[in-house]
Amino acid sequence: MVKAVEKREKSCLIVLMVLALLFLAAAPAVSHAMELSAAETADSVRVFPQGSTVKSLGRTLIPQNSGATLQVRAPDGTPRSREVFTGDTARILDRSGGVVDTFTIVLEGDALPVSSAGPSSQPESSSEPAPSSQPGSSSEPGSSSQGSSAPEPPESAGPLPVPDEGGLLVFFPSPVTVEGLADELYAPGQYRPEELRFSVRSAAGSARENGSVCTGDAIRVLDGGGKFLYQSTAVVAGDLTRCGRATPQACSLLYDYLARKADLREDQLDAADLDRDGRVGTGDLLRLKKAAAASAGH
Repeated sequence: MVKAVEKREKSCLIVLMVLALLFLAAAPAVSHAMELSAAETADSVRVFPQGSTVKSLGRTLIPQNSGATLQVRAPDGTPRSREVFTGDTARILDRSGGVVDTFTIVLEGDALPVSSAGPSSQPESSSEPAPSSQPGSSSEPGSSSQGSSAPEPPESAGPLPVPDEGGLLVFFPSPVTVEGLADELYAPGQYRPEELRFSVRSAAGSARENGSVCTGDAIRVLDGGGKFLYQSTAVVAGDLTRCGRATPQACSLLYDYLARKADLREDQLDAADLDRDGRVGTGDLLRLKKAAAASAGH
């Protein structure tokens, strides 16, 4: 019964992923210059609580089942996928992709952004000096990197910049293989190999023709004629070590990140967000430990 549910979940994921990629490939291209000018043409300024994320703003601003979407970008045009910052520009798009509203985000307690300045794509604290210039430093008010005699990770840590490689992050809630993706994509009633093709490359750039899909793998989708349509980045739940599953080493990485001892890339942070609330905290670490134990038991 559990395997049947997991198979249905994977089937839905791959179909949704392909449909999303086809839609993005068919949509008119928007120039990077237009995206950067969004901050200059924002219609208004809206204030939100400190620690707000793209997901929390979406729940607040987007009615359910409306088909509308929320996009958030840093002042330099870098897309946000997790925490937002003062000076970011948000756009609400309707079902057809038309811009419904554009506004500048200001977090409570922060000064209004100046047009010639603002937070860069690197998260930084607006109300108190950052404890470190490294990307893994916390940006949340009230958090502290000073440990006690018994080191204990803080409740959550700030995000890192998006990966160097662009594209959509596709989340798999359980381990998946290249063969499994092919089985789902080419299942009866889905696509045929002559209609749609895909390839998988590891984060290191080598072709992955079989075996486990790992966090950071690039999934390229092509049409039947071999024309490139889109590329997405795979995120496997709990896989922080890019091996395709949760491991004790992944638990150590996440602990060090929460304790401000190490950095994680955006795809690794997404893999660590096991409760899918848009943030990474100690609750995710507990879930990761359970997942690693279950994985080791197989």
